[in-house]
Amino acid sequence: MAKSKALLLKAIHGLIILGVIIVFSFDLYKNIKGLNIITQSLEVVKKASLVPPAVTLCLARDVTYTFKIAIYGNVVTQGEYLVSYPSTAPELANLAGVVTKCWILAAPNKQAVITDPPPVPNIPDMVLNYTRFFDGTNITSPLFINIFDPLQEDTNFKFSRFVRLDPDVNRAISFSRTEHYGLDQKITSNVATTMVDEFRDSSQTTASNATSTFTIRPESFNVFRTTEVQSTTWWTIIIHSVTFIGILFGSVYVPLVGRGKYRPWGFLHMALGYYPIEHISPSDEEKQHMSTNEMDPSLFERLKVYLEKIDIAKYENHP
Repeated sequence: MAKSKALLLKAIHGLIILGVIIVFSFDLYKNIKGLNIITQSLEVVKKASLVPPAVTLCLARDVTYTFKIAIYGNVVTQGEYLVSYPSTAPELANLAGVVTKCWILAAPNKQAVITDPPPVPNIPDMVLNYTRFFDGTNITSPLFINIFDPLQEDTNFKFSRFVRLDPDVNRAISFSRTEHYGLDQKITSNVATTMVDEFRDSSQTTASNATSTFTIRPESFNVFRTTEVQSTTWWTIIIHSVTFIGILFGSVYVPLVGRGKYRPWGFLHMALGYYPIEHISPSDEEKQHMSTNEMDPSLFERLKVYLEKIDIAKYENHP
């Protein structure tokens, strides 16, 4: 009976070890499989100031235009915010025969000129006023517009990005910003824009010219920031594996087949009623100690020798 219990205990013991190995191996495989997976964390950052988008304006026909730029109602130096590109400029080589002249409206040195709160309340953040002068042909040529992020590109003259617009319309450009941090901590920014038509007074058109505006304003000062995160590395795999195997050993293996110094106490031994104390053989040190004890004389032998050596027992008061 004891032999069958021992065999059953060994079989269950082997299955437990096999199960622990399988669970640990699957967990390790799952962690290694996700080693090169990059996830993204998202947070919203409140900014006190923003860099406005840049606007490319191009003419399909050589017509005279004048510009005026105002930041919170203050007229700024046109040359700092507006750069002119004639048709002979190298940047317009891919637009030859399509446009005759271009301008780029952008904050100088990529300054965050739009602030929260504004220095002057109830005043448009950034306004571009432009006046188109009539040349007597009664031909209204379209205005090519392209909006881009100056933090990513200094210029943008891609024809596929241009939108043809009626020049004599007031428009508002609302924008929002995003930031992306790569694993190398390289920051990539982007700008999303929405352009809508606004009210335009008929007095803005005269017999000789027409004045229109572009108003640039932020939708929000909240910037959506995404950060690339490699959640699983070799170091985290090692720490997780050591911790997990410790949990498996402490919570599964030890309670089931735990053995003490003198007898087993695991749940399987309790369930089978099998405590193989008799099968625990003494160590070499214990055997040597037992042999040494067997060679020692017993108490009876020691007493006999002692009594044989006493011839006469003399006691005080007994002559």
